[in-house]
Amino acid sequence: MNSKIEFQKSPENRQIVVKSSYRNSLETIWNAFTKTEFLEQWWAPEPYKAIVVTNNFEKGKFLFYYMLSPEGQKHYCIAEFLEIDPLKSYAVLDAFCDENAVVNTEFPRMKWLNTFSCENGITTVTNTITYEKAEDMAKILELGFEEGYKMGLNQLYNLLNKK
Repeated sequence: MNSKIEFQKSPENRQIVVKSSYRNSLETIWNAFTKTEFLEQWWAPEPYKAIVVTNNFEKGKFLFYYMLSPEGQKHYCIAEFLEIDPLKSYAVLDAFCDENAVVNTEFPRMKWLNTFSCENGITTVTNTITYEKAEDMAKILELGFEEGYKMGLNQLYNLLNKK
């Protein structure tokens, strides 16, 4: 069984909105999205592995990580924490970068607003991802973002529901 995932693309608004729901506590899901020990277990779509270099979960600080391919290639990313409202939401400005955390300007940056809510034992995460231009959104989708992120969210579901 997989998590419930809704994936909506709105080129006219330059946004992708992803909603995923889990039968886990709000705190558990918040931690899964913000704590290194959880992120490394699900964030990268298999067969890649997410390796967190630094995770300073504070406004103005950064999450710096890479996705490690089975062949040993490293694809680096950096996310600057713009706003944090504990157990409710956080926003980041995300980018591809090099091993020194220098942003790769050949790829578009993405602003993520991640909101968390819980009702009747179901925790829902809404990722609102905004791009500067519709073409930027199209480029990220061409790279396989939808398939990769859905895979990661299903990996999270499976991680949380191990028997």
